Amino acid sequence: INSGILFLSFKRYWILLSYWSFFITWIMLFTTIFSPAGMRSPNMQAFFCILFFILFTINCLGFKLFRKLAIASSDTLVVICNSVFLYFALLLLFGINSLDFTAGVTIIFAIVYLTGGLITGRYLPQQRFLVDALFAVSMIAFTTFFAVWYSGFSVTIIWVILAILSFLVGTLFKKKIFRICAILVFAATLVKLLLVDSSNFGAVEKVVAYLFTGTILLVVSFLYQKFKERIFSDSESSV
Repeated sequence: INSGILFLSFKRYWILLSYWSFFITWIMLFTTIFSPAGMRSPNMQAFFCILFFILFTINCLGFKLFRKLAIASSDTLVVICNSVFLYFALLLLFGINSLDFTAGVTIIFAIVYLTGGLITGRYLPQQRFLVDALFAVSMIAFTTFFAVWYSGFSVTIIWVILAILSFLVGTLFKKKIFRICAILVFAATLVKLLLVDSSNFGAVEKVVAYLFTGTILLVVSFLYQKFKERIFSDSESSV
């Protein structure tokens, strides 16, 4: 059925039919994953998840790319949901009790979507929604990977470095999505530092943590005041 819908999608953009098949198929896949039969054959379940992920990606983007039309925000949302569903399906099948597998899948998603964003931005710069979505998923995946692979205060330090690098990349290449992601990662770092890290610190460590927090706040405040117009500017360039 989905193969037929994929064929039809290149003839006419049946948006309701595509969305209906998308959500129904993923619901069926997750139902199968949680069934005893699904648990006994994870490789087969993973094959179908990857197959339908590819079909739905082509189904969602193929018609408009083939006709050289702009990818709408609704189509981009489906692409993101498709990626999230595949990610959690793979974790449920193989990595629910394995941090190594979770970290491996996460970093693969991060690299693939970063590469996809670069390629799309280079050859399809007019598809801004899609490019921003790919970069955003990549940043979320990188942030998650460091949280899974490392622990404690190391995650906080790495997140700060990631936020700084993201802000610099967004400023140098005039990519708003990276600048916004940098602000969000800074915010997540502060929340983690105050609510998670500080609860495990002694008196001296808390003083260092609060000094570190103040430094982050000063850096964020300085960057915002100096570049606030550029941070949220709509002027973009291809990567």
